[in-house]
Amino acid sequence: MKIKHLLLVPFMALCLSCVKEQTPVEGSQTKQDLNSKLVGSSLCADDASSVLVCISGEIEQIQTKDEFSGFTFEPVFSNASSDVAKRHNLHLWYKVSFDESMSVKQAAELLAGTTEIRKVQYNYTIEPVEAQMFPYEGAMTKSLGTPTQFNDPYFPEQWSLSNDGTIAAKAVAGADIAVKDAWTLCAGSPDVVVAIIDSGISYIHEDLKDCMWVNQLEKDGQMGVDDDGNGFVDDKYGYNFIKKSGNVTSTDIGESAPGHGTHVAGIIGAANNNGKGISGIAGGTGNGDGVRLMSCQIFQGSINPSVETVAAALTYAADNGACIASCSFGSPAGKTYYYDSDNLYKAEAGVEYDAIQYFIDPENANCSAVEGNIIVFSTGNSGKNVAGYPGALKEVIGVSAYGPDFLPTSFTNYGPGTNISAPGGDYFVDGTKTLPAMILSTIPNGLQGTYAHADSKQYGYMQGTSQACPHVSGVAALGMSYAMKLGKKFSREQFVSMLLGSTNDMNSRLTGTKQTMAISGNNYVDCTLNLSDYYGQMGTGSVDAWKFLMQIEGTPSVQTKAGEALEVALEDYFGGHAAELTYLGVEVTSTAKASLGLEADPVVENGVLKFTCNKVGSGKITVRAIAGGDKLGGGDSIGGMEYSREISIVSRPFTTKNGGWL
Repeated sequence: MKIKHLLLVPFMALCLSCVKEQTPVEGSQTKQDLNSKLVGSSLCADDASSVLVCISGEIEQIQTKDEFSGFTFEPVFSNASSDVAKRHNLHLWYKVSFDESMSVKQAAELLAGTTEIRKVQYNYTIEPVEAQMFPYEGAMTKSLGTPTQFNDPYFPEQWSLSNDGTIAAKAVAGADIAVKDAWTLCAGSPDVVVAIIDSGISYIHEDLKDCMWVNQLEKDGQMGVDDDGNGFVDDKYGYNFIKKSGNVTSTDIGESAPGHGTHVAGIIGAANNNGKGISGIAGGTGNGDGVRLMSCQIFQGSINPSVETVAAALTYAADNGACIASCSFGSPAGKTYYYDSDNLYKAEAGVEYDAIQYFIDPENANCSAVEGNIIVFSTGNSGKNVAGYPGALKEVIGVSAYGPDFLPTSFTNYGPGTNISAPGGDYFVDGTKTLPAMILSTIPNGLQGTYAHADSKQYGYMQGTSQACPHVSGVAALGMSYAMKLGKKFSREQFVSMLLGSTNDMNSRLTGTKQTMAISGNNYVDCTLNLSDYYGQMGTGSVDAWKFLMQIEGTPSVQTKAGEALEVALEDYFGGHAAELTYLGVEVTSTAKASLGLEADPVVENGVLKFTCNKVGSGKITVRAIAGGDKLGGGDSIGGMEYSREISIVSRPFTTKNGGWL
């Protein structure tokens, strides 16, 4: 049975074992003949109520066949008439329902024997992992982290955004995404829409209500009417693909991870500088200038979606303006029936694969700065040395998780298919239960199914690659916002490459062991991670928002280790005669000086820039020189021209010769 899971692991749902399993060998029971019409293991039939088919002829020819008299064929995608939709086969996919007297396997085999049908896929369901979330109760005994220029009261407790090393005994200063300094350049844009493909978002939450994507025609229109003609009725803030309704719900009785979609949404785009709750990575400056969040609900209560539901959500997001899809779910890695190659995933999960290709197609680009949309997936919480699909697919960004100690968590998947790492929370970072070491974000009011009333417990803790995924989605959204601000444009491949290259080294930390704990049944068990297993297996390193904006800007970065003196030869910035130039001075803003801990001003001697950063942080240094002589021209004087170069300084607790480009 190819069951998919919501990738959330709070402390009651950590990995069951720290034993690392190897990638299954060729010839596992899921390996099918890729040319076969009936794809996927027959085990999938046990978890499917219907069948998906991709046709090669006319649907009418199939419907009129006697053997299908009791069958119902319904298009999977409501809007599939465009050229780009047809290019990715969306118009050929149908959901097939049939009488209960026939088993799913029997129906699939019958359909596969039809000439006009090219592929048959079981429409299996996705099952979320049993999980819990923990309400914030405001019981901190000390102020954590460093203040920000925003007034969100819980920001000091968001170690994933700015980690000063005090959140836990084993926390490491700088083990974060470096977004606080990035906010001095850009904090988001309402023109960037992020689709949260998850459980529904609480669109009335105090920290999210002003950040929602709004379909104004539907909001101002008539109930029960498709006012904008997009094929979806009353989709004001997104759509509920479980109920096929515009009624997005954020928490329901029976939901194993109540408020999950709301928690993910807050990490990406909770409103900044509003005097409430937390800060969102791309939540703006308090002037309504943060990114917009689209709720594409695929989980609700105890009702599990099918793969057809996921595909429909992806295409809806593309058609309605989403630039980024944040997807905290995927198939379990390390199982005998999981996907073990891109080709196998393409063959056996064709409807999902085609929807992904549609979402990223350049013709569907919804951001003026990037020629193609971006999809970010969790890699999974099985603690395996291989990423789960779709996160492992080469066309999407797969994210693994680390804790405030800047080390992999016991639950994170890693290895092949993992592209980048981000904070995911680690309840057992100190070997004991440490709640603040998880990820603090927004949760709905009324967790028993009602969220329409005021409730002080609107913020809570979760952890998992589910939380790592939106950190990367948020940084990507911030990058799109900054690129638009600068008037720049990149191909999708360029944008993704810059994101994956904007990382900090983790390999230098991956020696020895990590003592932690995990859940086995109802018990806590000691767990020892062999950190060398993760060396070179956490993607390109940990995502860094400042470095990413510098790449988008085109400003070269120099990385230094906090507390160590650094000398930077200026030939690469001012040319081969840098040592002989006359320098007019070095400029550094008070903000950058404070962020970097510069106790003395940088100086230039013989073409070498010298300084010491005493803190973990980021900032820019501007060096000014004269081109041509030792004095400036102008007025009655003949002389040289002033020219300057900005240099990005990145001070981190650890460095490598390549600055973290692994």
